[in-house]
Amino acid sequence: MKTAQRVDDRPVDHGRALLPPSVVDALRAQAGTLARSIIGGIRRSVPEYTSLLEGPLGGVFTTAVETLLVRCLDAPSRPGAGQESAALFRDLGRAEFARGHSPRALRTACRVGGQIAWRCLSDHARHHGLSTETLSRCAEAISLHVRMLSSWAEEGHAGPPRPPPTPRTGVPRLALGEPPPGGSDLAEAAAAAGWPLPEQVVVVALQAPADAESLPPNTFDGAVLADPTSARPALLMAADRLDTGEIAAALPGWRIAIGPVAPLAKAAAAFRVARRALDLANRGLLPARPLIDCADHLQTLILLADDALLGRLTEQRLAPLDGLSGRDRTAQLVTLREWLAARGNIAEAARRLGVHPQTLRHRVTKLSGQLTESLACAEARFELEIAVRVELLRLGTAS
Repeated sequence: MKTAQRVDDRPVDHGRALLPPSVVDALRAQAGTLARSIIGGIRRSVPEYTSLLEGPLGGVFTTAVETLLVRCLDAPSRPGAGQESAALFRDLGRAEFARGHSPRALRTACRVGGQIAWRCLSDHARHHGLSTETLSRCAEAISLHVRMLSSWAEEGHAGPPRPPPTPRTGVPRLALGEPPPGGSDLAEAAAAAGWPLPEQVVVVALQAPADAESLPPNTFDGAVLADPTSARPALLMAADRLDTGEIAAALPGWRIAIGPVAPLAKAAAAFRVARRALDLANRGLLPARPLIDCADHLQTLILLADDALLGRLTEQRLAPLDGLSGRDRTAQLVTLREWLAARGNIAEAARRLGVHPQTLRHRVTKLSGQLTESLACAEARFELEIAVRVELLRLGTAS
């Protein structure tokens, strides 16, 4: 496993020393507005964060970005500012790893934030008549800072080096890792662990409570394998060995996601599904229960399988509804869902919605005028129905 090279937590020349106090004061006064612009830009440009940054979490991240901007402006006069930023972005990298994401999205978010910050700085600089040389040096400082933020995030994503596998941790480390291992490697590791190779397995993804640092070792008998050193804890067992009551009793306070039954060679794919279920539950898109069985939520897991693709699809198909207010837009989406599900049967859709057929007919006529392109053919209607259902899931109006 590649280990990220540690970047010094030294303060960066963020450009503050290059700027007159009047520009620094103006930028500090605009830190909140700039933070909102950065979050908005990231939400539009990085589909992985579109859902995450909506609602209350968007406000939390906006406050964090504002704090970071102020730290950048004050860094030359604030000892420890570099360490604070490094700790923040290493934590973000660790969180992305725990969610099963690559560090690419964080790198893109850092780059987008740097571009927006540069546009704001250059506007203020031109207003105050700063020289081209000063602007160039400020651009270099911002570019360097973005690279350092990305490096700190990648360090956190890589995590500390893991100890060598033991016989019992070797099988889950191989089976759940990427790329998938060869059959002979798995067979050899299973033999070393004394674990009979099953045809079908279940992977259980785990999320620790706040007061637990890692999966307790030796919690389960030899039929259930785990790697307590993993930052993404999981259990691996034969499909006929699954006992959800035993797992819940052994791990009180943990959130447990039961992945789909799969061949051992596809265990990593099943693990990704289970991890996705934990992620969706944390975002309020699945019920936040202690025990989540993926088999009970297949439609949601399929519909929300890829944030980037779904973001593009919903943006394209639902663009004609962007001018509506939140409540009106939700009502129109619900109407569309039931009308499309009823295959255009006004009477059936009206019954589902509890409205008079004439009322629904009026709504559908209006929607048809707005969504002409999306209703033009069967393929477009199918995409529209997916987009509607995904958007309602994100809004918490799944049924």
